Amino acid sequence: MPTALPNTKVNGDESAFEELLKIKQNLSSELTEYALSKKRKSDTNDQFHDRKKRTSDDEELGKLTDFALDIIKKVKSDNQDHLNKIIRLAVEKNESFLNIWKSLITREDEDSKIQKFICSMNICFDMVNISKIYRECLV
Repeated sequence: MPTALPNTKVNGDESAFEELLKIKQNLSSELTEYALSKKRKSDTNDQFHDRKKRTSDDEELGKLTDFALDIIKKVKSDNQDHLNKIIRLAVEKNESFLNIWKSLITREDEDSKIQKFICSMNICFDMVNISKIYRECLV
């Protein structure tokens, strides 16, 4: 059956066509409104999750940087570049550095934490001179 255009008559019953047209426009309006409200809700949820992730990332970076600075305060090295590299790796959130940090943050014993950190840094980042590092408090 051919589709009638809005300004044409359908078998002489123009009022029936106008009613159908109104129903179609209402449905179209409601669907548009529904889609927009879903999009707004989705955008709000995305913003919330983005904000939460940023906060979590900022907290992790703060803890990671604090860890690196604490290590730097507690050790001495003949090679300042190695100590600078430790801070750089923390700030850049280097994946290997992050893994070393995550494996050590649960340890309670500071001496053990530092020894394992130094050993891991020597292996992962080829910091041979860092083996000469010693803790000030032990001297």
